[in-house]
Amino acid sequence: GGGGKGGVPKALGSSHQSGLITAKNLQCIRALLRVMDSEGDVLDTAWLLVMRTVQNIVRVFGVSPGFSDGSALLPTTPGSSRAGDTSSSLALVSVDKKDDVNEVAGMLLVQNLFKASPNLSDSSLSTLVKSLCQLSNKDLHGSTNKDSVLFPLASLQMVCLKNLHRMELTYSTITSHLVSVCSNSDASVCLYTADLLTSLIRKALEFNFADKSEREKLELQRSIVQPLECLSAIGHAEVRLKQQECINQILSTSGQGLLSCWGVFMEVISGAAAVQSEVVVRAGFQNLQLVMTDFLPSLPAFCLPASMEVGGRYGLQTQDINIALTSVGLLWSTADYLFQNRATVQEKLEALRSDQTGLTGMSGLPTTASFLKTVQSSSLTVFDSLWMLMFRQLVSLCVDERAAVRKSSSQTLFSTLSAHGSVLHQEAWQGVLWQVLFPLLKQVFQAMDSASTLNLQTSLLIHHSRNTAQKQWAETEVLTLTGVTRVFQSRWHSLSQLDGFDRAWTTLLEFVKTGALSSSAEVSIAAMKSFHALLDMEPHTSHQHTTHQHRQRQRRSMSPSHSTAGDTAVEKAHKDQEDSPSPSTSQPTPRASPARDDSSNTNNNNTSTSSESEKGVWSQAWQVWHAIGTVCVLGRLPTEDALTASIQNMEKADTFFSSFPSQPFLVHLLKVFPLVLSKLRPTFSMADFQLSSKVFYNALLMPVSRDVSPFLVPSSVEGNMSTLQRLVLRAMSSL
Repeated sequence: GGGGKGGVPKALGSSHQSGLITAKNLQCIRALLRVMDSEGDVLDTAWLLVMRTVQNIVRVFGVSPGFSDGSALLPTTPGSSRAGDTSSSLALVSVDKKDDVNEVAGMLLVQNLFKASPNLSDSSLSTLVKSLCQLSNKDLHGSTNKDSVLFPLASLQMVCLKNLHRMELTYSTITSHLVSVCSNSDASVCLYTADLLTSLIRKALEFNFADKSEREKLELQRSIVQPLECLSAIGHAEVRLKQQECINQILSTSGQGLLSCWGVFMEVISGAAAVQSEVVVRAGFQNLQLVMTDFLPSLPAFCLPASMEVGGRYGLQTQDINIALTSVGLLWSTADYLFQNRATVQEKLEALRSDQTGLTGMSGLPTTASFLKTVQSSSLTVFDSLWMLMFRQLVSLCVDERAAVRKSSSQTLFSTLSAHGSVLHQEAWQGVLWQVLFPLLKQVFQAMDSASTLNLQTSLLIHHSRNTAQKQWAETEVLTLTGVTRVFQSRWHSLSQLDGFDRAWTTLLEFVKTGALSSSAEVSIAAMKSFHALLDMEPHTSHQHTTHQHRQRQRRSMSPSHSTAGDTAVEKAHKDQEDSPSPSTSQPTPRASPARDDSSNTNNNNTSTSSESEKGVWSQAWQVWHAIGTVCVLGRLPTEDALTASIQNMEKADTFFSSFPSQPFLVHLLKVFPLVLSKLRPTFSMADFQLSSKVFYNALLMPVSRDVSPFLVPSSVEGNMSTLQRLVLRAMSSL
């Protein structure tokens, strides 16, 4: 028949309105479908009219658009039917025509409509795709029939699948259109299109491009998954969920065969962490876990920096605290992997640093580009730079607003430095001090000072020692200061060799002093314990000295060219150093230089330099003890009137006694003194003696509240003195 309204043949339109589909209608439909199959190359711009006609025929037959596997959506409009279910159409025809209607309905399924499209010329195929896109755009803005809107979308997917062998002609155009439709205001259309797109991507990855070279396969693989990254700009949470589910399915089925997809995948997984949807965040994190647990060895070198940053982002997200805590564990697992496979990782990273051509073509990762730019301008090795990136991620989590995340991150950071710090070069340790540890201390101390003292409003039961933000930050401050102290203890020999160690030591002692003067009893006592630990490191020094001697023996056994006389000179130099009357013979010697085989003059110069530097280090420790004692003890004694008033007014007693240092704090202050004295005895002056005596005297006179005093009464076993009194007596005896 002739053309009618909407491009539908008049006979079909008229018969449908009268309630019948005639044999002539079916004959015309078959003829039209045969034209599509056999004469597609000559249709040119007529493809738009043909596809509009087929779209209307599909709507009349009640065939809903299906997926690439032939399955169909549930009816989207009242009275519509599933694909292949022509019961509504059968009611419009006589009994003897029902078999013909079933046959035509099967031909109208999208997987059958475009079965001949692989035979189209390149120009005809492009014209078909362009016509379907035009049809889709027109329906999206004007049609109220949902099946009509979905038909061109399903057709585009099928055309692409039928022509994957020449996907460079169709894939980009079709996926770009599908991505744009995913931002449609109709949620059901968005979800349907997202399903089409993700299904297309999965099937395209499974396609065997046998005629392509390896380089071409790499480029194709990345272009196939690129639309997933484009979906990150879509605001619909349901679409983002489909995006993450697609990645999960790809990783689960063909993850080992991925070559150039990792960059896109890491960016997509990273983007999910910022979505304000717990479901999407959880789906993205499941993908990250899958990558970090099953595919870490398969990741190309350029994805290692990105994996760390993505782990940090999931630690910072606020949708689910359990995900944040688990992401900290993933960073710890990554650190273990780097340590155990350091030779392989270093080789990959050095190759990436020297040849970045593959990076620009495959990754597309801003994190990697920024990382490499930092490496190029740094004196650190690329492997050390990777460790520094991980430490910075942990530092950002160590100052998170959530106390549980801070605690977990702090423990992980210092455990990582303790367990794996041996792989870092000296230059990297400079970065650890000045870019990681000291900035972390500064941020934590500032956060503690500005934290609220109001009780937290929460439905959870919280212990009174943690019921304010300031008290929770106090715990973080204790963890951080204790952790940094442990790092200095365990790495003293290495750190003391760094240029500018004196400045680092002074900076650390300043933090100790600030902590000791804190209004929080928990922080002040922890600071004094850290001070004590920094001055009492004899076991570590002995271990380091034994290790140094073992290395010297190994070096001599492996180098037969060394003469016996040279060995004797080295041993004599060591013995002279050990027997020297230095005030800290049995203590760690910062800036100490190992003996060399060159000459005894070099040894003497090194010993002299080390001794001078050592005096400066311990003098700074004495100045800190002096400052703490002066602020906390000297001048703090209450007047008799103030003491009497506190006894008479019990309501103000707690406030009165809280303004004085506690007995545990004074005990730790007195414990530190002998350690400082042992290192500075030869230079300990009369002025120093008088000052320390005043500190001892005032410490004994500090008032104690009646709530604490019963616990200070010595037992019969301990004698007649309290712990503080015994320490004062011991300190005076040492003087």
